[in-house]
Amino acid sequence: MTRLLPLFLVMAACSGDDSPPGTTTDDTGITYPEPTYEYNGVISGADLVSGLTDDAIAAHQMSNLFLASAAIVSADEKVGDQLNITGEGKGFEATGDFECWERPQIPMWSFDISYEACTENFGMNGGVGIEDHPSGPLLFNYNTFTVESRIMGGTLAFDTRGAHDAPMHFVTYNTDRSSPGPDNRVQIGLETEAYTSGATWDGGTRVDLDARTIDMWGVLTLRPDTRDFTIIHGGTDAADVPVDAAAPAGAVRNSLIWQQCRCPTQGTSTYDLDIVYSEISFDLDALEQVDDGWDDPIVTVPVEHTVSAKATLDYTGCGEYDLTFDGEATSFTIPNDVIAANLSYLCDIAIIPVDRCLGVVQGARDVGDFTVEVSREEVLAAASVAVESDFDKGWCQLY
Repeated sequence: MTRLLPLFLVMAACSGDDSPPGTTTDDTGITYPEPTYEYNGVISGADLVSGLTDDAIAAHQMSNLFLASAAIVSADEKVGDQLNITGEGKGFEATGDFECWERPQIPMWSFDISYEACTENFGMNGGVGIEDHPSGPLLFNYNTFTVESRIMGGTLAFDTRGAHDAPMHFVTYNTDRSSPGPDNRVQIGLETEAYTSGATWDGGTRVDLDARTIDMWGVLTLRPDTRDFTIIHGGTDAADVPVDAAAPAGAVRNSLIWQQCRCPTQGTSTYDLDIVYSEISFDLDALEQVDDGWDDPIVTVPVEHTVSAKATLDYTGCGEYDLTFDGEATSFTIPNDVIAANLSYLCDIAIIPVDRCLGVVQGARDVGDFTVEVSREEVLAAASVAVESDFDKGWCQLY
């Protein structure tokens, strides 16, 4: 009588599987332990999607518009004459720089400039009234003054009263056109394509008509959405930029040769910035407490986390910055349900094999909430990428 061995014993004998009990051997001959589906709950070194908040980007755009508006108007030859008289300068010789705008050839003490002729080739329009006010300050009265879809309105005063006692130094501030003065503040209006904000400026200004530069320093306060932004031009703290002092080393400098660049090319500006993390991708294999040799998928889930810190821009050229970001390492949690739901979805679409699904999903549930750790270097790198991506560059460069 012939006896038949059980089929599973025959198959095992034919397979040649000499792996110890509780292990598996892959095609390369490497032996791995059986899956335990036990995971670490701390994620580090993951790929994170991050960026600046929209209102922070708008605040930066408004700030550049404000600085550009002062420089572009000051570039006019006759405005230079008025600044020279008000600022008790030594006089200057007209450079004959190209001016696309229109104004009276022999203007009186007060006159209007129209930028409508600059629209097609230079993206500027609207107007500015130049007014030598009897009370003392020289006023720039902006009337829908537009530079590449950004609009400024309101009055900026150039006042020698209270300024550093040197030629061509001014205290500059937003004020009322009809009754100007540092104690009668009417906000400037600034508008981008998506946001509108009132703006308050307390600063100092130095104009060098021979070098064709304008230096500005002070505190610009904006509210493009639901919160205030304070931007320090000329330093890292308001104490660095007293309006009645000489121009600090970090004063932001714009060229009066207006076709070169719309933005500062040297100096320092300091912002309060938020870096927002919106998505994370991590390798599930990296969380396994015991490597079972199986190539599990990348898990990608949405997250919500914000890092707030002070960012200092040192201008190195037209639309070029060196960034110092004083943010620290950060961490945040991902609710367990978010991870488990994503793993279940990967099972549903057969990204995770059916014979692993139960173990993978249950193993993740056993962890509880996951913690994401982001190093200081990773935070700084995210801030640098965001500034490079979202802060002005093309807008600064006319050509």
